[in-house]
Amino acid sequence: MPELTLDQRPPGAPAEAPADKPPGRRRPGTGWREAAKARALRLAAPTPDDVPDPSPDVAPPTPDGAGPAVDIRAADDLEERGPHGATPDVAGDASVTSPAGADIDPRIQQRRLDVEAEHGRRRRRAVVVATSLAVVAALAFGVLRSPLLEVRRPRVSGEVQTPAADVLAAARLVGHPLMVDLDLARSTAAIERLPWIATARVRRSWPDTVIVTVTERTPAAVIGGMLVDATGRVLSVSPGFAPLVPVAADRGLAQPVLPRPGGRVPDAYRPGLVVATAIPPALRPHVGEVLVGPGGQVRLTLAGGASALLGDTSDLAQKLEVVLTLVDRVRIGTGTIDTRVPSAPVLTG
Repeated sequence: MPELTLDQRPPGAPAEAPADKPPGRRRPGTGWREAAKARALRLAAPTPDDVPDPSPDVAPPTPDGAGPAVDIRAADDLEERGPHGATPDVAGDASVTSPAGADIDPRIQQRRLDVEAEHGRRRRRAVVVATSLAVVAALAFGVLRSPLLEVRRPRVSGEVQTPAADVLAAARLVGHPLMVDLDLARSTAAIERLPWIATARVRRSWPDTVIVTVTERTPAAVIGGMLVDATGRVLSVSPGFAPLVPVAADRGLAQPVLPRPGGRVPDAYRPGLVVATAIPPALRPHVGEVLVGPGGQVRLTLAGGASALLGDTSDLAQKLEVVLTLVDRVRIGTGTIDTRVPSAPVLTG
């Protein structure tokens, strides 16, 4: 049975455009109309068992008996309602989304392709950068942990009383440690805990050298046979010939026990240590010993059996100047100089 096309319309139906008319550019958003017509044709096509129902709304059969009539009103109805049953707004017809399979503007399609290509390039760049960083990190780790960067030439300068080996051992520079494993702050603190060391500085010199610079302390007095600096730190055992003023507890008092080198002297010796470090060089040859009595009262033993009472450590420079003046200008003998009031010294004996 021949198919019935939409060109066979009832009398009075608007004629289709001539077939030889060149197709114009379809307005965007109108592709669904053609899809709707095609769907209407598929739904309206009868099977051989169907009996056509002649009615005014059914198109008459073709003259040659090609087939049953098509419900033109149903197709037109579907065209009016749109593909989803809603009547489209003619004014806003351009905003209707084209159904699947409709043509896409080449510029939009090209833009989509460009965006996808740019995303792909970005992903490739990120992968390349991440891989490069991982390779560089692995190489750097391997180089830094290699034997090429071991400490092979440690150097120590500024040491006099402290052996260089003790400095290197305190800084953990013995045994070729890796340069990257050095903790310079910890090494510096460990070196400064050595008895004679006042300050220390540790620095790297790549690829295999560590330079240690130290400054040692200066002894200021001898207390209990030990060298002590001005801060009260015990340095080492006195060699016995050091030109330093000895400090001791006054007669009749117990001598406090000193700690090992690196420790601090007991507080009972502090006033005597302050006086010993303040004695001027011109007076030092005349002083035999600095004695600390009860309550921190200080007394000097002088050459020839004389002595000088200083009292506490206030106005110390003025008191020592008075003693030096009297020693240089007056025959003291075995007398006693009382400078506890430096503006009015008293010489007795």
